[in-house]
Amino acid sequence: MSLNVTAALSSGDNPLLRIVYTASETKGITSLVFFSCISLIAVVSVLSVIALSAYNNRHNTCTTDKPLFVRSHVAAYFVSLLLCDCLQAIGSIMNARWIQSGGVQAGTFCSAQGVITQAADIGAALWTFVIVLYTFNALFTEWKANKFVLLGTLVAGWCFVVAMVFCGPTVTSVGSQGAFYGISGYWCWISPEHPGARITLGYLYVRITSHATATFSLLFAIV
Repeated sequence: MSLNVTAALSSGDNPLLRIVYTASETKGITSLVFFSCISLIAVVSVLSVIALSAYNNRHNTCTTDKPLFVRSHVAAYFVSLLLCDCLQAIGSIMNARWIQSGGVQAGTFCSAQGVITQAADIGAALWTFVIVLYTFNALFTEWKANKFVLLGTLVAGWCFVVAMVFCGPTVTSVGSQGAFYGISGYWCWISPEHPGARITLGYLYVRITSHATATFSLLFAIV
């Protein structure tokens, strides 16, 4: 069983300062880091192919009958999703630091992992939903989104992800409850001392977008 080190706060909470991995936990986290490295390589490879295709077709004329994928709206949304997948992989690879030190340690690196993990989770859910919504619109409505809609969606989407990451520490009183981003299980995320933020800035939003995505996917199958 892991050895936990805590600190007492004025609120009565005891935030974790350090978790020491057991031998089995170390093996499990090592496997996670390994497969995350493979995932990062795969995602970067796909991004490289898309970037190369965009570069090679930069002078080609896009026709309405056969539009180039790299110039389509869905390509931009897909790249945004892949960037979030990169963040997810990086967040998991950061666990190599905890393997080396034998456990999770609260601090700046832990907070950075928490920020990256939350941004990746929120972003992946958001851009998956945007892709499904765009596909639904393209298949079942006559409305054609122009480049201003694309630009607005990209700006609004990424601003929303950034806002979700930074509004927690900004609006939450962390003085008596400990750091907003801290040890959460075997790595770092929103600390357990902020259960409301975990729900509103994490679980709830991801579940809403997941259910919405599943609903639109079901409509595809029915129609």
